[in-house]
Amino acid sequence: MSIPQIRALSDSEAEEDVTGNEEPVERENGAPEAAKLLLSELESGTSAAQNSNPPKLRKKKKRKDPPLPEPCSAADVLYKEIRNLLGGDVVDAVTEAGGAFQSPFSYGHEAVLKIETIGSGGSGIGLAPTEKGPWAIVVPVALTGETVRVRIVKNDRMHSYGQLQELLKPNTELRDDSRVQCKYFGSCGGCQYQMLSGETQLDLKRDVIVKAYKTYSSLPESSIPPIEATVESPLVYNYRTKITPHFERPPKSAKKEDVPCGQQPSWLKIGFNVANSNSTLDIELSDAFTKHVCVSNQNGTSREMVGDYLFEYTAGGFFQNNNSVLPLMVNFVRDLINPGEGKEHPTHLVDTYCGAGLFAISLSSVFEKVAGIELSKSSIESAKKNARLNAISEDRISFLSGEASNIFATVKDFPKERTVVIIDPPRKGCDDLFLEQLLNFRCSTVVYVSCNVHTQARDIGYIVRSTENDGEGKRYRMESLRGFDLFPQTAHVESVALLRLY
Repeated sequence: MSIPQIRALSDSEAEEDVTGNEEPVERENGAPEAAKLLLSELESGTSAAQNSNPPKLRKKKKRKDPPLPEPCSAADVLYKEIRNLLGGDVVDAVTEAGGAFQSPFSYGHEAVLKIETIGSGGSGIGLAPTEKGPWAIVVPVALTGETVRVRIVKNDRMHSYGQLQELLKPNTELRDDSRVQCKYFGSCGGCQYQMLSGETQLDLKRDVIVKAYKTYSSLPESSIPPIEATVESPLVYNYRTKITPHFERPPKSAKKEDVPCGQQPSWLKIGFNVANSNSTLDIELSDAFTKHVCVSNQNGTSREMVGDYLFEYTAGGFFQNNNSVLPLMVNFVRDLINPGEGKEHPTHLVDTYCGAGLFAISLSSVFEKVAGIELSKSSIESAKKNARLNAISEDRISFLSGEASNIFATVKDFPKERTVVIIDPPRKGCDDLFLEQLLNFRCSTVVYVSCNVHTQARDIGYIVRSTENDGEGKRYRMESLRGFDLFPQTAHVESVALLRLY
């Protein structure tokens, strides 16, 4: 079956080009036996790949394995998914024996495997053929149940990355390559899901949230509310309001190259990363700039409407990237905050990590008093300007630069029982200092908006566990959790969670 092909590796890139004819092996509880085999090989200094044609090796000093990935990072999420697939005990045994980075595959080696699951990053993950021992292979644009032939392009802890060469057995229930609308799909690492229906993409993104809370929150299932269906973006293509193209540094030979004025040098590639690589895929970007006003100076000013509100911000600064879905998210947060009929509506709002003031300004009409807090002084200036652009008086809204050690000092007079705090942190989530201050402030309602559901799960788990033994009206529980598809055709999902005191 023909599929969008990932960029082929040149022979000069490969350390070894071995064409494998392996058939995928169905195995049940085979990982422990394979682990014993690998451990035996490690102790004797041999491997399955070496036995067939043992090369002459120079003695190398034993290197210490790199530290584990940063918790909640993309690498950490993938590593935990691989542990689940191979078995934690198996991974620990191989690691203890010093084999976590001893890949059974050489660079350029080919293998046939069956994809067992789709990881949170959108790539398929499968088991290496049994004779290779306990090892996983990560394959972009491959789906659960598919049989694929891949070429190994990179090795890492307990897994290799495979470049899809041939789709031997497709998952016809999910895959429909006629959906693909980009000629670079499969080579470019920007999108993962163009061959899937919108409904399937939304289901996969909900599954990412489910797994994130199971893995990182340390909460029992009873403490996690039913995770609602992911909210679809009104635009599923051409939705970005900002792109950041990549380019590579010129090689030393560039100085000797005589390039006519106005022509692109042979070495210059401008685009996005190749899948499973840090190299740049040269992409024609002209189409991206034909339908919009283009601001190419990162210090320039961008403007856009979100619902009825106008926002202005520095082009190189942060602002949510999919304008079409932002009104849905803002309205969802507004509805979440409403405690329901017969209960008093909160009167005060604190928007932490407020940036240019998206939530503070968009929700200002339903609060008596709003305060936005940011560590970045330039963001505070943008937020103040946006309040003026939208004719919101300083009596009702204020933006203040807080200190990390005392972030809530500027709102100490807000009535905590009538106050909502919105948290919208960067991908790394909240640090311990912020969470402790949030717990000390102890407002009635917390809305956590996240661009990294894994750090959100970690932080919310900490908040709930830290208050579970406190008295009535002092304990937080999570009442709502829902994903938003801000980046259709990719594996990325954002989420909104609601916490209330009870």
